[in-house]
This record gives sequence, C-alpha cells and structure tokens, in this order.
Amino acid sequence: MADYRRGEADALAGEPEAGAAVFTGYQLNIISRTQTDITAYMKDADIELDELGAQLTGLKERAAAYSGERENLLAERRAAEDALAENVGPRGATFRHAKDKLDNLDEQLKSIRQAEGDRPLQSYMGSVTYLLFFIMIFGAELPINIPAVKAIFRESTFTSMVVALALSGIMVYFAHTLGRTLRQPQIFSGSRWLFWLMVVMLVGLSVALIVTIYSLRQQFVGIEFYGRPQADASQAGMFFLAVNSAVFVAGCVVSIFHHDRNPDYQRLTRECDKARKVFHDLESQFSQARQKLIDTFDDRQRRLNLDNQRVEYEIAQLKNKMENNLKGRRPMVEMALSVLAERLTSYQDGNRSKRTSQPVPPVFGVDRINRLKDEMRKEFGGELS
Repeated sequence: MADYRRGEADALAGEPEAGAAVFTGYQLNIISRTQTDITAYMKDADIELDELGAQLTGLKERAAAYSGERENLLAERRAAEDALAENVGPRGATFRHAKDKLDNLDEQLKSIRQAEGDRPLQSYMGSVTYLLFFIMIFGAELPINIPAVKAIFRESTFTSMVVALALSGIMVYFAHTLGRTLRQPQIFSGSRWLFWLMVVMLVGLSVALIVTIYSLRQQFVGIEFYGRPQADASQAGMFFLAVNSAVFVAGCVVSIFHHDRNPDYQRLTRECDKARKVFHDLESQFSQARQKLIDTFDDRQRRLNLDNQRVEYEIAQLKNKMENNLKGRRPMVEMALSVLAERLTSYQDGNRSKRTSQPVPPVFGVDRINRLKDEMRKEFGGELS
C-alpha cells in the first residue's frame, strides 16, 4: 500500500516524465534493496554450505578411520587372547604341565585297569568319610585310655592327657595299618613271610597294647569303682576291654573296606582324580578369564559400531542439509523477485491512477518488470541449483 501511495505522489509531482525509459529513484531503491537482500541471502547460504561441508569432511574422515580402528581393535583382541593363552591358557607352562600330568596318570590308570580286568575300584569308603571315621575311633579311645594312663601319671594331668592322646593315635594307626596290610599283601613285593611277619607284629602289638591299657585301668580303679564292689569294677573293666577291642576291630574292618586290593590302582585313581580337578580348575579359570576378555572387547566393538552408526547418520543429515541449502536457493530468489514485481506493479498502478493527462512512461508495464526479473535471475543464476 505504501508503494501505491508513493506512486500517486510521484505522479502528482510529474514523475516520471512521459518518455522516461528508466525507473524512478524509488523504484531503483526497491530494486537495489532486493538485490542486496538476495546477495546477503546467497552469502549466508554459502557460509552455511561451507560450514556444513567442513563438518561433512570431518565426519567422513572419522568414518574412514572406523575401518582402521576396527582392525586395530581386532589385532589388540588377538594379542590379548594370545597373551592370556600364554599366561594361564593351553600354551602356558602350568596348563601344559597339568594336562601332561593328567594324560600320563590317565594312561597309567588305564593300563592298571586293563590289567585288573576292567573291574571297578573296590574302595567302598571315600577318603573324607574314612578320615572322619578314624577321628571318631580316636575320640572313642580317649575315655578308655585316660584312666589307664592316670595309674602311672597320677600327679600330672597334662602328661596323662598327652600320653592318652598318643596311645589313641597309636591304636588308630595300628588299626589302619593292619587293615591295609590284610587288604594289600602285595605291598610286600610278593614275600609271604614278610606279609605274615607284619600281620603277626601288628596283631601282637595291638593285643599287647589293649591288654596293657586294661591292666593299667584296673589298677587305677583299685578296690572300689565309684563306690561299687570290686566285682563291679572287674565287670566294668571287662566291658571297656571289650569296647576297646571292638573299636580296634572296627577300625581294621573299615580300613579293609577303604583300601583296594591293588595299592597302585587306588593310588593312581586318587592321584588321577586330584590331577583332573587341578586341570579342570585351570580350564575353568582360563575359560572365565577368556570370557571376561571377550565381553570387554565385544563391548568396545559395540561402542565403536554405535559411534560409527552415529557418524554415518550425521553424514546423511549433513548431506540432506546441504542438498536443502542448494535446492532452497531458487525458491527464495523467486520469492524475492515476486515481491519485487508486486511492489513495482503497486507503485506503477498508483502512478497511473494520477496520470489523467500524461501518457504512461514506456518503462512501466509487465513486460519491463519481467525483463528485470530475467536479468536478475541471470545475475544470480550461477549460484542457483
């Protein structure tokens, strides 16, 4: 509306002249401002495009470096796995030694098992159960041995306890050794006389020890046994003698059931089980360490992949912005030219409305405005997509 009124005012002032071939100063000012606006817009668009291009270059460099980073990560992973295998894995000295030991024991055990007709190991009590049973026997011997020892060491309770513990230990050892000897006679290298000599010695020593304990206990009890007659004391003594003998025999029987007739078969089975446990523990440690290492590198690889995906996404976004920058130039210029044409037309319409007697200047008209728009398109045409 302001352009229309300005056109009216210029017409009343006699501008432009009827034969004017150029635009008036006001029109030239509108054209100049439009050119300035379009130039500023183009400059801003170029600056934005340059900034986007610089960001795109940096992102492309990061994307190009992804392959190298991935290869470096894979190489680092392989080196870490090799180092782990050298330290605690199959290529480590400890692991190889445990494996070789297990293989060697397995081979020996297989040979003995074949020599024994592939029979199962005839040990009917595990080592832990066997140990617990003899601890019980040891405890059962103490109440029997303590009164007997006190017959000698009446004035020293501590010495009595130490000697009683020693006697209980000796009885346990005799029971264990006698049972093993009876079960494994071949430990004497096939010498029957040596075997029977050992049996006789163990039985004789054990019987002598049991009888000695009985005699000493009876001496300690004396004429009165807890206020009871001597006959009761004798019966109690016989009872504890029977208990001591039964405990010893029970220990011998348990020892027989615990030991296989072939000592090498039992020894190798025990050693092989122990070696297998050690080897499996090493395998488990290596497996856990390797899984932890794999999880660590997999996590790093996932983060690297996510970072690369983010970079690729940002590259696509930047390319889209650059494309929109180029595509948006022509519509913006066309809009600016349309506004310019509207303003010039409004000015000219206002100017014509007040020209009652003067002819319209040849610079007025749609054709001249369209030529101006074409000239300005050519001026900015090199920068339009």
